[in-house]
Amino acid sequence: MCKLNENLIFALEEKYPDRLIYDENVLVYLNRYEEVKNTLPKIIASIFDKLGDVKLKLAIDNENEKELEIYIRFPNYDDNTLTKIGEVIEYCADDLLEVSKKDENWIHITTDFGDYK
Repeated sequence: MCKLNENLIFALEEKYPDRLIYDENVLVYLNRYEEVKNTLPKIIASIFDKLGDVKLKLAIDNENEKELEIYIRFPNYDDNTLTKIGEVIEYCADDLLEVSKKDENWIHITTDFGDYK
């Protein structure tokens, strides 16, 4: 495990306390894909700036190990949830595209309608 990746996640946790959920696979993924590691903080900041009080679950896609999933969890889901996520994706489009240009990596922003707690 690369200490730099742990430091990146710890820095994000410090900036956004109790708002990130992830496992060891995410740290391994960040060690492997430099361009994702460089872009992830900006994308996470954009999500929090645009959506406010949400939590993010970071996970590696089970079927595609080059895809980092960012699941947005809201305190309350409503009819506008998917519209809000779409607006964030549009806002982050350039950064998402930049990541996908190298090594066919993807950052996928979505929701699993998971529990906010």
